[in-house]
Amino acid sequence: MSARPQPWERRHLPLWLLLAAAWLLTRPWTGLWHDSRLYAVQALRRLLPGNFQNDLYFLYGSQDAFTLFSPLFAACIAVLGIPAAALLLYVLGSLLWLAAAAYLLARLLRGLPFWLGLFCLVLLPSDYGPLPGVFTLGEAFPTPRIFAEALSMLALASLLRGAWLAALAALGLAFLLHPLMAAGAGLAGLLYLAASGYARRIAVAMALGAAVLAAGVAGGVSPFDRLLLDMDSVWLAEVHRLVPQVVWGGWHADQWLSRTVVAFSLVLAGARLAPGRAARLLACLALAAGMGLLAFWLGTGWRHNLLLIQAQPWRALWLVQLAAAPCLAWLLARYWQRGGVVRLLLLALLIATLTRNSIGAALAVPAAAALCWQVRSATPLALSAATCRALTALLLAVGSVWLAEVLKLATDAGALAPQLIERSAADIWGWTLLRTGTLALAGVALFLLLWRWTAAAQRRPYLLACGAALASLAVAVQWRIAPPDIAHPMSAQARRDAQARFGPLIPPQAVVYWENDVRASWFLLQRSSYVSAPQLAGAAFNRGTAMEGGRRLARLRELGVEDAVRELDETTAKLRMAELPQPSQAGLAHVCGDPQLDFVVLARDLGAASVARIHDRAFQRSYYLYDCARLRGAAQP
Repeated sequence: MSARPQPWERRHLPLWLLLAAAWLLTRPWTGLWHDSRLYAVQALRRLLPGNFQNDLYFLYGSQDAFTLFSPLFAACIAVLGIPAAALLLYVLGSLLWLAAAAYLLARLLRGLPFWLGLFCLVLLPSDYGPLPGVFTLGEAFPTPRIFAEALSMLALASLLRGAWLAALAALGLAFLLHPLMAAGAGLAGLLYLAASGYARRIAVAMALGAAVLAAGVAGGVSPFDRLLLDMDSVWLAEVHRLVPQVVWGGWHADQWLSRTVVAFSLVLAGARLAPGRAARLLACLALAAGMGLLAFWLGTGWRHNLLLIQAQPWRALWLVQLAAAPCLAWLLARYWQRGGVVRLLLLALLIATLTRNSIGAALAVPAAAALCWQVRSATPLALSAATCRALTALLLAVGSVWLAEVLKLATDAGALAPQLIERSAADIWGWTLLRTGTLALAGVALFLLLWRWTAAAQRRPYLLACGAALASLAVAVQWRIAPPDIAHPMSAQARRDAQARFGPLIPPQAVVYWENDVRASWFLLQRSSYVSAPQLAGAAFNRGTAMEGGRRLARLRELGVEDAVRELDETTAKLRMAELPQPSQAGLAHVCGDPQLDFVVLARDLGAASVARIHDRAFQRSYYLYDCARLRGAAQP
């Protein structure tokens, strides 16, 4: 690794086009989903406060006060509307993230390692945290996380070139957008400065920070006043059930430990073998992530501290995941020619990366340690060619576990159980190949081919590279694979019909339950939603949200709809869904018996008198609007 900046050359245009294709393929625009729904409704509430005052997500308070993203999103919505505003923020976030990643890597790598590291960062799976696929780097939907990640990368790059003011400005803006994501980068920056000879200044700054924290605790200033509070047992039980990722007891080693260990192994190997500032930065990123994980265990496992449960210090793991793929690329590019033993160890690290969710940790730890010893040893180990070939075959045999992992993920996502999920097998397998890094191998192979063509002095190879890059970009634009948990789609005509027929019947302040798609309640009807999985994201921040959300989910279970199941693991969720009762008129009456619910929209006719109906011809599905006041009135003698 090198701290010299990467020169920009016009001949690299095909590589940039291929990088754009890789981004669009791995992070396609699929509209508002995941946490972007929460940030969008927070923005919409600023424009229509009366419509959402009874929504469960806002009823007891939300996290909207801790980010500037919502007012910015609201301003875009006011000018462009929800779909265009969301798309604009997705494009801006994607461009900023790619530019920041390239700027940071350019301070560390040059030539082939730079480009290989950038492509690996985009193409390889980059999820972190308690469950596979839930939190990833560079998310494909508009949230402040992607902007905070980009600004944090700019801050780290500025530190590498000694630009303190620029680093502080970028990090400050990241804190204003998403303090939980920026906190880890801020800690890594402080550690880097301390390791670079500014330990005394950093000690003074940390003392001042501790004094501010103590003043906040003593003065009862939110959120610092929660540092001395523990979450009560009843609330904690609901948090365990509804948002298990925020407490140590909700983490299961088989779901997070292996891929986390693989990332740490790659980064620590890079820190050991890289020179100068690059080594210090990598070590500080790993240390910051480790400190975040330790604080999470101490604060939510050993104790149940309210502030640490809500601050989620484990989110610092995104830093080590950010550095892991570039470290792997640099190790491959730097040491592949160092002999058979080194190649074996690098192959083990590559297989560990692909099997990060199963046996990766068991391969990564010894391979990374042995690689550091082999490279730095004065008397490295030497093996015969026959022995190296035999060990290579053994490694590949062990790596075949990866194929079983791919099959299991596809099966869990529904490829072998289409009755439980409305996705085609092609979509599910395509998404599986992306998540497991299978297509990353093909993408990196294509990149290496284009790298050779762009390095050639002749014009013909360069034109071939341009053509291949443009073709890849066209394929990526057309082949958009949506994640398996995207809600049921509706045609544009059905949306217009719903607004025209349902909207006038539902007062602005009414509470609506739309079956299995909170986006329809929020963004189509622009009404408060009764309960859904996204609305329970605030269960750890507000006790009322947790308790009331649990009560409403219990009522939904009687109706037999998928929203009643609150499980982050796909396999467990499907098992719970299969146990639900069949939707019935009695279940609808039970749900509507709650005076907090005004209207229900179901994609089925339960025999009760619906007040309106629309039919989606494109997807051959009808939607029925039920007035709970009428059902409650009919139930009275």
